[in-house]
Amino acid sequence: GAFCVKICETIPVWSETTGAMLGGMTSWEVITIGGQDSEGNDATNELSFIMLELADELRMRQPNFHVRIHENTPKAFYDEVIRVNFGPGSAPAMYNDETIIESMMNVGYSLEDARDYVAIGCVEPTAPGKTLGSTDAGMYNMALALEMALNEGCQIGSGKLIGAQTPPVSSMTCMQDVLDAYDVQTKHQLAKLHRDLQAVERFHAKHHPTPLTSATLEGCLEQGVCSTQCGAKYNFSGIQGTGMAVVAHSPGAIERAVFEVKWLTLEELVAHLKDNLSDEVVRTRLEGIDKFGNDIPKADAWMKWVGDHYSDSIHALGKNTRGGQYLAGVYSNTSHTHFGSLTSATPNGRRAGETFASGFAPENGADKRGTTALLNSMNRIDYKKFANGINFNIKLDASSYECDDGKSALGSMYKVYFKRHGMQVQANMLDPKILIEARDNPELHPNLLIRVSGYSAYFNDLSPEMQDEVISRSSNRG
Repeated sequence: GAFCVKICETIPVWSETTGAMLGGMTSWEVITIGGQDSEGNDATNELSFIMLELADELRMRQPNFHVRIHENTPKAFYDEVIRVNFGPGSAPAMYNDETIIESMMNVGYSLEDARDYVAIGCVEPTAPGKTLGSTDAGMYNMALALEMALNEGCQIGSGKLIGAQTPPVSSMTCMQDVLDAYDVQTKHQLAKLHRDLQAVERFHAKHHPTPLTSATLEGCLEQGVCSTQCGAKYNFSGIQGTGMAVVAHSPGAIERAVFEVKWLTLEELVAHLKDNLSDEVVRTRLEGIDKFGNDIPKADAWMKWVGDHYSDSIHALGKNTRGGQYLAGVYSNTSHTHFGSLTSATPNGRRAGETFASGFAPENGADKRGTTALLNSMNRIDYKKFANGINFNIKLDASSYECDDGKSALGSMYKVYFKRHGMQVQANMLDPKILIEARDNPELHPNLLIRVSGYSAYFNDLSPEMQDEVISRSSNRG
């Protein structure tokens, strides 16, 4: 317990921009519990239970507790994980060994090293002591490519060309034309990000060696090569996509409104976006089009398409300067609120400046058919494409599950989600009334802890914008 309290003394010092993207003092101090060893045997032991008890007692910002679950996880341990989920504030995040191990092997990890993974920082799986993963190499605003695809390479409201030159919407006669423009803009933006990351990596290799880190990584001492110069056994760079749901809901809205029902032309739709969807009737109709998270196959298919396209585009970047792959991840810290503040209105009914959804989850309030429908939608994603990890924040009303039957039902739902190849899940079980009270009267709840993204933070440490975003996603009452 004293060791964990000591870890919590770490306080990062950010610039204003970085603070907007990593709000609430994001944590990278992680303790991984459970799972299996390199030979595939269950690794749960007495210390695993002690760490769960500690997580339940402390409920602190750090360390970030991760629990690995697999098909042979002991029932007693799994039941205890579910019980701890119902305590006040943050609960340990849960990771699915079968899916994560396969995703790691797909990018070059050996079976033995993949089995021995830990999810570092927020959610990123790596082989400890063998990997320079650079897992937070970049955060990418996915919705910006969509915005520029609908405005000839410019942001809406700007005449400055910052993207690739793509055709005007007046010449787009089918959905494929829209998707082609989005593809061009995505590749253009990622090419610029790739150029910048390569420059940073070369600078680190030349001017910022890491002898202490290198001494702890397999391969560096044996070769006499710094980790920044490809000394480690495994070398990757992770790029996180932010705004996944906004982008996925937008082509669905375009397809329905413009090319199926035809109550708008594409030019008219873009005109409404430029006017920030001030026509409430138009905005409401767009917002009402089927969205991901409700077990609606067509809406879910758009989410899968956007995710696959993003992962494939990241993979196509080739090698980093250390000879490793670029890996796709989908977790946002608090960048979903920051990037949302910089992005114009989008076809799904979202107005300029409004937040995106956190990580790999539906937009706030979009999942209206309950937890089972939400998990069915999440299970339509191919998580093996996201070797840099994902975060799935599930919003639950604790009062609906706090009885023994409720806990059993939630445990069963998580098991099905993992059996169907879900990758990760972490729950926020908070009463929205308490969150509002804490926002308006911080002194009443000084130690209120919540899951932000792949990490936990004290509610009072969040910006006002981020507090409102957490409130808007704090319950799932479908």
